[in-house]
Amino acid sequence: MRRKFKLRPRVFVYNRIMEALVRTGHLELALSVHRSFAEDGLREEAVTFMVLAKGLCKVGRVEEALRLVGRMKAELCSPDVFAYTAMLKLLAAGGHVDGCLKLWAAMAEEQDKVEPDAMAYTVMGMELFREMKGKGMMVDRAVYAALVAALVAGGEVAAACELLKEMIGDGYRVDLGIYSSLISGMCTAGRADKALKLLRIAVVEEGLSPGPAAVTPLLGFHAAAGEAEKAVAVVDELAAAGLPVATLLESFFLDFAGGGGDGDRPLRALEVFGRLQEKNEEKSRSFCSSAAMYNALISGLRLSKQPEKAISLFRGMADAAVEGDCETYSGVIPCFVDIGDMPSACSCYNRMKELSWVPRVEAYRALVRGLFHSGEIAAAVGVVRDCLGYAVAALQACRRGAGKVVAVVEEMAEEGVQPEEAVCAAVIDGFCRHGGGAAAEGAAEEVVYSEMVEEHLKRTAAGLVLSGLKFFGLRPR
Repeated sequence: MRRKFKLRPRVFVYNRIMEALVRTGHLELALSVHRSFAEDGLREEAVTFMVLAKGLCKVGRVEEALRLVGRMKAELCSPDVFAYTAMLKLLAAGGHVDGCLKLWAAMAEEQDKVEPDAMAYTVMGMELFREMKGKGMMVDRAVYAALVAALVAGGEVAAACELLKEMIGDGYRVDLGIYSSLISGMCTAGRADKALKLLRIAVVEEGLSPGPAAVTPLLGFHAAAGEAEKAVAVVDELAAAGLPVATLLESFFLDFAGGGGDGDRPLRALEVFGRLQEKNEEKSRSFCSSAAMYNALISGLRLSKQPEKAISLFRGMADAAVEGDCETYSGVIPCFVDIGDMPSACSCYNRMKELSWVPRVEAYRALVRGLFHSGEIAAAVGVVRDCLGYAVAALQACRRGAGKVVAVVEEMAEEGVQPEEAVCAAVIDGFCRHGGGAAAEGAAEEVVYSEMVEEHLKRTAAGLVLSGLKFFGLRPR
């Protein structure tokens, strides 16, 4: 191209040729091709610099690689953490410990501002580990555990398993932390079969008692895949080994379904829960008798917009002889509100008050919203008084006139808080109670709910009339 046809190759062509030469072990030829850049009047790209820098790192020529990186920073841009990590890997693969340390020092230079990521630390750690072993130094189990965890976090599960074999070969016993890391990594990599084998080894051969860190990933893998039967089979094995299955299941449901919103995870968790209940009946056991499990599922179903299923689960607690707690009722109140069943929502709220339980804020908010939209302004304000907040400030401001109310609303706007049903209910109720007809009209203008103002004013007036008749011993005909 260059000599016979007098053509000037594009930078892209140069880069591909140099990359092929570096990959096949012809570094000097790649460098000679690079020297033709200046002859053709071309300017390097970031890819150009990195192809050659990685080629130099592969053979341990770190000083030359750093000079190239210096040119790249001066003429174009600084390498990112992924580029540095790639160079570290190549130096480590060649056993160039000193080169790794020099490159690590270059990353730490203030002008670079490159923070090593987990993979960079893993590569560096593995290289130092190999140097320690090469020098005959004693490597303790904590080092093995840290490296296994780091490899798993970086997605290199196969390398972590090889390190595990090496650790066993060196005469160390594998602890529960290492087993948990590997089981989690295998599940992430889609190898639940190998994860189950490791779990069996940990339980049966090593006599360990795995916790949620080991069990939850395996159950979560089967649940996400719609394999409820396989998840239950794992639970059966754990139960047969005498492990605290109920506690492990609580952690699983909380982790897998409690957050809701993530696809159909809560529904998948509900499938596992239902199959467990069936199995429990068959074997007369009570693995699903914990309110914490129900709470996690109710929360997840509510957050994933499945209030009917959450309510069905709540009502099934009585059949299972499981007592709901404060968390249960706080979670189910918004579900009743979402389907418009205000009597049930209020019944749950009253039950909590009887037991001196304090609902979560979201339960208060849902209840006020539901009461407000059903026209029960006074009841909504009663709940508002229980939970306090801006709504009470608005209610008190109604005693001092419309201007004070506007000031409260403006304060909310300054703080980025949008007036919602609680505040609107407080304004309507406050104006109707303390301001008279003109103030009620002002309330309608403020909250833009004129029909609600009128209806609530009628109810308030009717209530006052009835109270007066009762006070004078009269009865309405």
